[in-house]
Amino acid sequence: MPLSSLLRTVMRLPRDRDRRSALPHPHGCRLTFAGDRVDRARGRVPAVGGAAVDPAPLSGMRVLDLADRLGLDAALRAALDALVGEGTGFVEHHRLADRRLWRLTGRTEGLTACLALEPATPAEAALHDRLTAAAATVDELQAVARRSELSPVPTFESDATGRILWHNRAAGPLARMAGGLGAIPGLIASGDGTSQLCTSDGTRLGWGRITTVPSDIGGQLIFVEDIDAQIRAEEALDSFTSTLTDTFAHIDTALAVFDRERRLSLFNPALHDLFGLDPVGLAMRPSLREFLEALRQRRMVPEQTDFSAWRQRITAAATTVSEVPYHEDWSLPSGQVLRVTARPHPRGAVAFVFDDISDYVTLERRYRAEIELGHAMLERLDEGVALFDRSGRVLFTNDVFERAMRRESLDDLLSAGLDGLTEAARTASADPETWLAFKAFALAAERQEHWAAVAETGDGRLLLRASAMPDGSTLLGLLDPDPAAAAPTPDLAQPLRRIGCG
Repeated sequence: MPLSSLLRTVMRLPRDRDRRSALPHPHGCRLTFAGDRVDRARGRVPAVGGAAVDPAPLSGMRVLDLADRLGLDAALRAALDALVGEGTGFVEHHRLADRRLWRLTGRTEGLTACLALEPATPAEAALHDRLTAAAATVDELQAVARRSELSPVPTFESDATGRILWHNRAAGPLARMAGGLGAIPGLIASGDGTSQLCTSDGTRLGWGRITTVPSDIGGQLIFVEDIDAQIRAEEALDSFTSTLTDTFAHIDTALAVFDRERRLSLFNPALHDLFGLDPVGLAMRPSLREFLEALRQRRMVPEQTDFSAWRQRITAAATTVSEVPYHEDWSLPSGQVLRVTARPHPRGAVAFVFDDISDYVTLERRYRAEIELGHAMLERLDEGVALFDRSGRVLFTNDVFERAMRRESLDDLLSAGLDGLTEAARTASADPETWLAFKAFALAAERQEHWAAVAETGDGRLLLRASAMPDGSTLLGLLDPDPAAAAPTPDLAQPLRRIGCG
């Protein structure tokens, strides 16, 4: 029987006499109904504040308004409607508008529906309070049971002997895989913590996290959380990290990976070799701030007037997610040059790559110096010199060549190219065939190493000497043929070959 029905049954008072003509309780009232309205009211009606009022104004009031006046709940409103409409009697206890406990008795006298309101006795009030508290406790227990049933974590309850007394819905599949509820104690025999769940025959059911809580009956509440996917993910991550570590251990480029908390989570031996950092200190996972401070102490960062501001700038630039990674070359006091690249990850991690490019920078500087030396040598020659790539674009000219071609600047020569130069020279020359022959030599896929010819100009002659360079470019020299016959001119291709233009 539901607790609410039990409460109503217990709270009904035995009728030891006929009350049809009885007067109402001295502190209560008696109402009769005609249809859906109050026909007659006798006694005193409870009101807000505890003072009873004359029931006379209730005469003619609708049942709905009466329920509002008395402060009835939904159950009592339904019972009052059934009394007036169908003649169904009831006995209920309820706290009305004055907050006191009243006994409401609904019955029929002949064809007339009557409602009696009487103050509850102290015994009734005490019993009502106890039953109401019990009902609230039952409701709370039922709510807890519903929530336990909806929990996705398999949950069992055992007695003091370990026998399973109850389990929720999520525990059903686990119990079936284990071979029944009787196999659950053996499945969780390892106790609290993470363990591999195995049946009695050794069948593995996966990884679980077991948590036990003592119950009030001397047994235990047992929670078995399925963490098999988590364990497999952690194993895959460990394997991947181990693979990365083994891979990075064999490269010469220093690598340092900081997690989202900006602590060192991965590094390779090259980091220790490059900066001379203690591997034990690196294994203690220093922060990015501490890492940069350690580099400063070893003079492995560029000299700064304000190191704190520089460190903040580096940290901000390196940890800002961007399509273009952070890139900077560090010139150290020792003369070393480090190329630093940082690529932040969208989830917060950042990877630093440190590459020692000192040899590359030294080679590049030497190469640039030799190029500049070669250009200076060509500028001091009496012969006009020009270098064309395999497509006919002008790469270099000296002043003598520009004057011979009547060009005022290198920009004009660059914009004209081989086609423009040969066209202008052909137009101004008495023998255009010579310039067309040079153009054919410069653009030919297969050609001899040297080519030479004398071109007639409006004010004399020019000796054109061309040499094929190893990279497919063409070196052209212009000079007066008469002085050339008297004094041999050096091979102009040799300086360019030596400095690497070929």
